[in-house]
Amino acid sequence: DQHPDSIDAQRQLASSHGNLAWQLSYWRAEDQRDLQRALEHALQATTLDPGAPKVWTALAQVHLRRGDFDKAVVAVKDRKPGHIGEVLAQSALRAMAQWHLSRPQEARQTLAAAREIHVSDEFVDDAATHLWRPEIDRLMQEASELIPDGN
Repeated sequence: DQHPDSIDAQRQLASSHGNLAWQLSYWRAEDQRDLQRALEHALQATTLDPGAPKVWTALAQVHLRRGDFDKAVVAVKDRKPGHIGEVLAQSALRAMAQWHLSRPQEARQTLAAAREIHVSDEFVDDAATHLWRPEIDRLMQEASELIPDGN
């Protein structure tokens, strides 16, 4: 058994790797992104703390940006989100990957469900997502711009 302090340190390290993966794959300008390094950090994060939904969301983000759409879907498949913001981030990423995989009906359904949550009081009032709200809004906007309404 690991010491509790060791477990906490491992989780913090995993979170740092996940955050760096996200930054390298998303927050930088497209020409400044380093998707290979982002993938390395995301994989390290999932190895260090495989039970943390946030690290799998980061891995899905990296796979999406790399064009590995199947892997993006798998990364968040059956993951239990830690909070409502995680649900939205995973849903937006999954919808975009589904769209790129030529699964428009699935993509629209996934995005429609995410839109309902995005405007819900549960999301608006959730303190855990406060810091992530701009990021989630940006992902939702990106998914909405990519996936047109209709059949």
